[in-house]
Amino acid sequence: MMNALEREKPHYRVREVAAHFDVTASFLYKQIAAGDIKAVHIGNTIRIPATEVRRLESTDEPATQ
Repeated sequence: MMNALEREKPHYRVREVAAHFDVTASFLYKQIAAGDIKAVHIGNTIRIPATEVRRLESTDEPATQ
């Protein structure tokens, strides 16, 4: 079965990205609020662009919670 990030979409839910990187959603929300992760607001939701997910995948810095 494909995981949520194996299907290319323009934007991903915060929880999808959190599961992909094995971090908590609250950690990602804090990173978004700090400006460390780019995100877009669509209606009353927050989405992380696929380009940002790819950037995070290529980053050598480990994520800390």
